[in-house]
Amino acid sequence: MQQVTGTRLAAAPIRLDLRALAQPAARLLAVLALLFVALTWDRHGLGVGEADRQMFGRLLLDAYRSGFSETAVGPLQAVPGGGLFDLAAALVELVWHGNVWDLRHLLSGLAGLAGIFAAWQLARSLGGEVAALLAALILCLTGAWSGAMFTHTREIPLAAALAWALVFQTRLVAELPRPRAGTLLGLGASGGMALGLGAAGWLLPVSLLITLPVAIWRGGARSPVALLGSLRPLLPAALLGGVIALLGRPTMLIGLLDGWLLDGDAGQVSAIVPTLVDGTLLLSSDVPRSYLHTYLVVKLPELMLVGLALALGGRPWRERRDASAAERRHRSRHAHPMHLPLVLAITLPMAYAWLFRPPLADGLRGFLHLLPPMAVAAALGWRMLWQTARSRPVAAWSLAAVGGALAASHLVTLAHLYPYGHAYYNSLVAGLRGAAQGWVLDYDATSVREGAEYLNRWADSQAPASAAPISVAVCGDPVQARAWLSAQFVVVPRARQAAFVIAGSQPGCPRESGGIPVHAVVRQGVVLGQVIDRRQPPG
Repeated sequence: MQQVTGTRLAAAPIRLDLRALAQPAARLLAVLALLFVALTWDRHGLGVGEADRQMFGRLLLDAYRSGFSETAVGPLQAVPGGGLFDLAAALVELVWHGNVWDLRHLLSGLAGLAGIFAAWQLARSLGGEVAALLAALILCLTGAWSGAMFTHTREIPLAAALAWALVFQTRLVAELPRPRAGTLLGLGASGGMALGLGAAGWLLPVSLLITLPVAIWRGGARSPVALLGSLRPLLPAALLGGVIALLGRPTMLIGLLDGWLLDGDAGQVSAIVPTLVDGTLLLSSDVPRSYLHTYLVVKLPELMLVGLALALGGRPWRERRDASAAERRHRSRHAHPMHLPLVLAITLPMAYAWLFRPPLADGLRGFLHLLPPMAVAAALGWRMLWQTARSRPVAAWSLAAVGGALAASHLVTLAHLYPYGHAYYNSLVAGLRGAAQGWVLDYDATSVREGAEYLNRWADSQAPASAAPISVAVCGDPVQARAWLSAQFVVVPRARQAAFVIAGSQPGCPRESGGIPVHAVVRQGVVLGQVIDRRQPPG
């Protein structure tokens, strides 16, 4: 009987090809992001200053309707900054039949989605499909963005406009000396929107003044005449941007607001307020020079921090291995200038905060426009590491497992914090619990809505209903409670006059003194807000 000896065949390692998965995964992420906005836009509290901004939008609309009469234009002087978003909200309010604050949150949420798409588009231009997917995912999992994009109705639209301006500026650098008409129109429109939304729009012209000479010089135009000739195609874009900016700042045209580029809203808080900085209570005008940089370290998710560290430690702009020969030839001359706008979008605001020390509080509120470019830079850092590991299956799968675990951890944490994702802190300060004594938590006081809704349920449960109004005080903007309280309640200015107090977690808000806590907004064991019953003393 013949014996047959078999040979053992070593199983070929299964390679992980992220390039094939990137586009389907990006489509799935887009669907999930749209569902998130569609299902949650009407569940958020009122942000600080939203009522004033909506009033500003109505004033702008009245000014346009009246042909800029003196009575209509005069009140605009009292509100600094651009009002393009507020004007849009006031226009939609004319045909809106629901709550106007939910309307603002819907529009701001859509602007947040636009910012995520801009990060995807920019990373795709600089690093390919894998980097694009990573940039969008990282920004979605950043609580300072996804947790704030409904209630930060002033900062999120501005950040989204600046992100799109960065996309078109990067395309402009790649297309010089003959940029496409679509690129110029997109740059003018997005830049005009940024200037019409807030003073941080100054980042675009400053960045262009630095980037364009470098790109034109590397393109071979060395004489002043050639440099000026290369800038000529930008004139229509500048004109379009100026027209759009004037829609949000019409008083610029008639000279009622002086110094509109530095009118007090360039990443600054509107008033001097107390804030916690690593456990120390300081006024926003006295925060240390390193406040913004330190806050980024404790606030950004680990997925972004690791990617940024990789980008700083390597060369994330190096040529993609999967790029075609034609693509490499096209990018060879512009590889570094194409990344210069991204570098400036991150470094210019941080340098401004370091050098000029503006009053800062509320964490990243005035610098949310840093997040989309940082997400792109982090994605490029991760892509650089992936390029090194993808040829070794064990290393590739291990890297994917680490990144997936970080992403899953961020997602679970944000789900626990919902709808207060802006209160996210990373593991460097032991998360929200570790940050509770050292940093501001629900700085926007959006938990006031949950406290107001509790009081509505309590009032409905009382039998018989009291004919006298029930007084309520709120630690924050009174409109934040008045917007959600039923007609049985009246908001009073002082806690000692009130039967109930709705207190947030901002510095200076009362805790248990003078009353009994009857409801608490708790996330991960930390109280973000509470309702205090002052009708009977404690004990």
